[in-house]
Amino acid sequence: MSKQMPKLYLGAMSKNIIDAAIEYSADTGEAVGLIPSRRQVDFNSGYANNWKTKEFVSYIRKRSKLIVIQRDHGGPNQGDNEDDGMESFFYDSSSGFDLIHIDPWKKYPSLEKASEITANCIKFCHLVNPACEYEIGTEQAIRKYESEELDLFLDLVRNKTNDAEWDKVRYAVIQSGTKLSSGKNTGEFDKNKLERMVKVCSAHRLLSKEHNGDYLNQDQIKIRFEWGLDSINVAPEIVNIESKILMANPRVSDLMFDECIASGRWEKWFPKGFDPYINKESVVLVCGHYSYSNPIVSEAIRELGLNEEIKKQLRVGIERILLCA
Repeated sequence: MSKQMPKLYLGAMSKNIIDAAIEYSADTGEAVGLIPSRRQVDFNSGYANNWKTKEFVSYIRKRSKLIVIQRDHGGPNQGDNEDDGMESFFYDSSSGFDLIHIDPWKKYPSLEKASEITANCIKFCHLVNPACEYEIGTEQAIRKYESEELDLFLDLVRNKTNDAEWDKVRYAVIQSGTKLSSGKNTGEFDKNKLERMVKVCSAHRLLSKEHNGDYLNQDQIKIRFEWGLDSINVAPEIVNIESKILMANPRVSDLMFDECIASGRWEKWFPKGFDPYINKESVVLVCGHYSYSNPIVSEAIRELGLNEEIKKQLRVGIERILLCA
């Protein structure tokens, strides 16, 4: 890949996030990554602006050469329905994604099986598009591992791929203690574990990336990069900037809440017995982004002229992170 590798990768939950990233890169010359999950953008569906994979890639490519487009958590059972993930991988690689995160760990938590599926997915995507590159490994919320296990996993994948395929592996996911819960990062940072995992990545000539970098203060971000981290993913934190602006408008907030309830998506994020009607603000903050592409909601946002302020504040959020990366 000829593109500069970004330090920051953003969840692609809304058109405003996409546009803010494009505008930031255009103004600064600095690359930013966009990491749609399969639920956000996929070959047959997606709640992010109702984009499908090809439409999403086309929209960005027409506007920026600096944005790095990466599939986040591609693989079996990572979409809305149970599947092996291969059709999604076909569209990702054939549509021109720069990077694909291959993540079978949700279904296959053992090192041996995860390495086998990872290698097979790399082989498949490489046949479709030899230019595509890969991120392998997973976050500790899905399958926790130590540096020795990461080292073994990388060896296993290397031994199951040929030179041309392995040369396209760019990132490994490291785990130094990040955990998201109720709008906070409750993970316990382990500097020694970070250092060990970064060394493992370096030994395999890979870049290191950590997931769930949301809600860290600037010192917590800075120390990770000082100790060798190459890149970080941020998703809920950035979309919450947008949701908070929209929540300040009662009309939009009510519309978002109604759509959250109608879709049933809120149920995934709250415990059994949770009453959304007496916790409206929490529902909208956590799940409001699912409603952005609803025509009634998006038209109300447009009529009120909120998009420019949203993009302005999203840029502030991007700059806050990159200032110390």
